[in-house]
Amino acid sequence: MKSENHNYMYRGFKIVIKGDEGVAWIKPPARIKHTPTIELKARLEAIVDDYINSNPEIAKIMHKLYPENNGDNDRNPPELGENILRGLEQQSESYKRHIIAELAKWGQPPTPTALLPCVRFGITGIISEGKAGQPNYQIESATDKKTYRYTHEPYDAIAFDEAHITQGLTLADLKIIWHMD
Repeated sequence: MKSENHNYMYRGFKIVIKGDEGVAWIKPPARIKHTPTIELKARLEAIVDDYINSNPEIAKIMHKLYPENNGDNDRNPPELGENILRGLEQQSESYKRHIIAELAKWGQPPTPTALLPCVRFGITGIISEGKAGQPNYQIESATDKKTYRYTHEPYDAIAFDEAHITQGLTLADLKIIWHMD
C-alpha cells in the first residue's frame, strides 16, 4: 500500500500520520514509527481509546464534548464537536487564564448536590469554524448566571440563547481541554 498522510481528530485528540510514522497528541504524545498506514491508524486510535478509558476525568469530558455517544442526546445543548473544540484549544493564553481565574472565583456550590460553576461559550462566531476567535461566554452556577463579551466586559443579556451556546464546562473540564495542570 502506498504511503498516505492523514491529519484528523479522533475522539477529541489530533492524530497525524505521515507515511509510516504517526503521532497521537495525548499527554505525553504517543509516537509510532515504521508501521504500515492501515495498521498505524488502528494502533494510534487504540492508544487514544486506552488513554481516555484509563483517565476517568478525560472520559468524563469526552462524554460531554461528544454527546452523540450518550443515550440522552435530547437533553444536551449543541455538542462541542471537533470544530468548536479546536477553536477553544486555540485561544490565547491570556484569554484562557482570564476565564480560568473568573470561573475559580465562583467557588464550590453551597450543597454537594448543587451544580458546579461552569462556563458556556457562544458558538455563533468563527469558533464554530474551528478558528480561535474569542467567543462571548456565560458563567453560571446553581444560584447565579452572568454573561460576558469576549473582552470580558459584562454583556447586557440575562442568558444566551440555548441554541447558540455550548454545554457547561467546569474548571476541571477547561483544564483538560487547555492541557493545564
